[in-house]
Amino acid sequence: MFRHGLRVSEACRLKLDQVDTESRVLHVARLKGGLSTTHPLRSDELRAIAGWLKERARMKPAGKTFFVSQQRKPLHRSTVNLLLQKYSGAAALPLRAQPHMLRHACGFALAG
Repeated sequence: MFRHGLRVSEACRLKLDQVDTESRVLHVARLKGGLSTTHPLRSDELRAIAGWLKERARMKPAGKTFFVSQQRKPLHRSTVNLLLQKYSGAAALPLRAQPHMLRHACGFALAG
């Protein structure tokens, strides 16, 4: 989400065919009238994706959604929000991470 400036809903709606590991690109379908684009995938992302796809295949979910929950259903935005709170607390961050903050931080990082 951070590296590609994805909204939580965009990440949750990501489909398997939008992640092209052969061409090393991510096809981002923007919401809210945003410009859909293609982003390059870096080596560390490709390794993480390969690991996730192995785990996802082991889970055998029914749909084509890239991210699925432990119940093998599409990941829901409320789950992402809870996970961000949990991990920012575990990391002892001075602020609780929120999806909106990540998106703006990405824009700031890319602009700099």
